[in-house]
Amino acid sequence: MNNSDDPYAAERKIERDKQLAREYRDRPRYTTEVGKLAKAWMRGPEARRIKIFHKVNTVLEDIFEPRLRALLEANRIAKGVLTLVVADSVFLSEMKNHHHHRLLESLIHAGTGITEIKYRLKKQ
Repeated sequence: MNNSDDPYAAERKIERDKQLAREYRDRPRYTTEVGKLAKAWMRGPEARRIKIFHKVNTVLEDIFEPRLRALLEANRIAKGVLTLVVADSVFLSEMKNHHHHRLLESLIHAGTGITEIKYRLKKQ
């Protein structure tokens, strides 16, 4: 008798799956080396994004004193454009008029790949 002729094959398969699910397992069914997973992840876009954000935050900490740095948040990086969220409107104006060129020059020098900075006022 062929499996395609068996009207109860699907029910037996479901019962087999339930039985396998009930069995105790002390290790994963499919093992993968963690080192390989970590290497693959470190080559991916998420890891690159984290490294760029780390460089951006390092540059921000180097340029601004802690009181002013607390008012800044690197929100988004996309296609070479950094979006900074500024918590204070007066500081936002100061950023655009006095700190913009120095910050952009430092970001380029740090190798972040950022070519433009956009500013947003933080919503309260």
